[in-house]
Amino acid sequence: MDLERGQIVRSTAGRDKGLYLVVLADAGNRVLVADGHHRSLSAPKAKNPAHLAPTRKVIGEEQLGSDKLLSAAIAAAFPAAQGI
Repeated sequence: MDLERGQIVRSTAGRDKGLYLVVLADAGNRVLVADGHHRSLSAPKAKNPAHLAPTRKVIGEEQLGSDKLLSAAIAAAFPAAQGI
């Protein structure tokens, strides 16, 4: 599965199932993700790529600058997902 930095994905397994997250980096057989709310940029979650459903939305580098900008970008892309 090809995931790119800034791509919004939905978690399909684990405690964060159903949450929208943003891909930060590829870490070998894991992908580092964060959402700015449950998972901050300073402490990203390492997820198995098989447990992520990619979306077509990709956010820009400037929105990866802070947790507040990151969570706002996810909320703007998926307004119905707020409060999950």
